[in-house]
Amino acid sequence: MKLILKLLARLYPSEWRARYGTEYEALLEERTPRAADLWDVFWSATKMRITARSLVRIALPSSLAGALAAAVIFATIPTQYASQVLIKGIVSKAAPAEHAEKFNPRLGTPFSNEFLGSVIQKRNLYSADRARMSIEDVIRKMNRSVKFKGGPIAPGEGDHTIGWIIEFDYPDPVVAQQVAGDLTQRLMEWNLKYAETEAAAGYPRSAESLMTIRAENEPNLPQTPEGLTQFQFIAIGLLTGSIIGLVLAATLGSRSEAPTANA
Repeated sequence: MKLILKLLARLYPSEWRARYGTEYEALLEERTPRAADLWDVFWSATKMRITARSLVRIALPSSLAGALAAAVIFATIPTQYASQVLIKGIVSKAAPAEHAEKFNPRLGTPFSNEFLGSVIQKRNLYSADRARMSIEDVIRKMNRSVKFKGGPIAPGEGDHTIGWIIEFDYPDPVVAQQVAGDLTQRLMEWNLKYAETEAAAGYPRSAESLMTIRAENEPNLPQTPEGLTQFQFIAIGLLTGSIIGLVLAATLGSRSEAPTANA
């Protein structure tokens, strides 16, 4: 315990150690340290460091620089709004269980490149990117903004019930809502064609009964952007800059105090 307290004393500024160091060590030898003394010494030394000129001179500009850098970075990141639609599908017990597994939008089957390209043209998506990128690259970018969340949910009696959330992210919330509607409509159309193919393969029930899907809600109009707010981003930058400043101040302070310690 005494050894730890002696090491913690190194956190005090050199001026304090030169004036009170001998008295501090003598006090350690005279009394039995308590666990609470560890915190008292650490906190006292930290407060002295915080008020030291070197800390203010280094840590404060570093904190402000971190906040400024975070604000600049935030300004360069496009704001994204996510519009979502809940889709629920029920596979009839007349169809085999693997039908539900095959019907998985995450495989990307409903949304071909041709379909995505048509939506890009229809909604005039990514106009700036289309001016400098190939349409294939723009389609790949759109593909990354189309997300499916979910999977099997509570089954009905003898049926396989599955559900997904279709999500589309875009800088314009109204356009995000419109495209989410396009994706939902395409999914419905694709399901009918898929069911017709399964029925043609010999399933005894009608095409519509193999898979019934419905949108549980209209695409929502997102009100707030995805991810961190500007305030949160700047707060993280401020905190990061403060930590870097503290480390720099402590490091530079230790170097400047080295001759005094050796003496």
